[in-house]
Amino acid sequence: MLPIALALLAALCIGLGAVFKQLAAEEAPTHRALHPGLFLYLVRRPIWLIGIGIAFAGYAAQAAALGFGRLLVVEPVLVTNLVFALAIAAVWRRQRPRSLDWLAAALAATGVAAFLVSSSASGGRSGASAMQFLPAVALVVVVTLSAWLLSTRAHVRVRAVLLAAGAGFTFGVSDGLTKAVLHDISVHHVGALATLQPYELLAVGAVGLLFEQSAYHTARLAASLPAMSALEPIIGSLLGVVIFAERLRLSGVAPVVEVLGAVAMISGVVLLARSPTVIGSTPAATREPGELREIPQTS
Repeated sequence: MLPIALALLAALCIGLGAVFKQLAAEEAPTHRALHPGLFLYLVRRPIWLIGIGIAFAGYAAQAAALGFGRLLVVEPVLVTNLVFALAIAAVWRRQRPRSLDWLAAALAATGVAAFLVSSSASGGRSGASAMQFLPAVALVVVVTLSAWLLSTRAHVRVRAVLLAAGAGFTFGVSDGLTKAVLHDISVHHVGALATLQPYELLAVGAVGLLFEQSAYHTARLAASLPAMSALEPIIGSLLGVVIFAERLRLSGVAPVVEVLGAVAMISGVVLLARSPTVIGSTPAATREPGELREIPQTS
């Protein structure tokens, strides 16, 4: 139960941090996707810094959960960050969630519970080598580069989806790397810094953050959140099976319940990510490819 409790704490912090980060990204001046000027603006915004601080607290709780538990257990629980974001945003924006929002939250929570109970994840190992992660890191390069190239010529809404997909994929890989790095630190202590994995994690995490903020800034959050929120647990869970050798229960009716639970979980996430309560009622400005505006100087 400890990994689940830590994952729920992480989801709470991630949901709260997301509300603040989204508010800051919506107000940012217009820049090209992935333009460094976006970060130069955001780091001067207290609301964004608060959101990042809370998100890092959530990441610490997530790392602890991954240190104690399996990816196949932690990743689905992290999906509930949007359930927390719904409640937090409703209070912050003084909006009453729609009936569909409550249904989506119930669907996501029920799907997570059904998947965890039916899957009974077992086996697996705590660590993995940098060589085992090289294909996943290479895929991050391929996916994010492809998403960026396609986004430069895409319509604004499609651009946001592509950037969000790159972020979601990257965050899923960073979750797996986090688990591996924590194991190396527990075994080798400071000697873990002599391995490649901590630097893979830093690079992948930085790319994911850049794609995330660019997706938030490119178009309405309804275009970016579904892909980002759905892909991270899928990729993280796949790494749990492929790299860490974790296993799902495949006997009896368990596979059917697992599939239904996963479908309910992802469906609830997509619906929540489109909720006006979660994403706010004010759309971010639409942007055409190549548009750039100078950041206003602050005293």
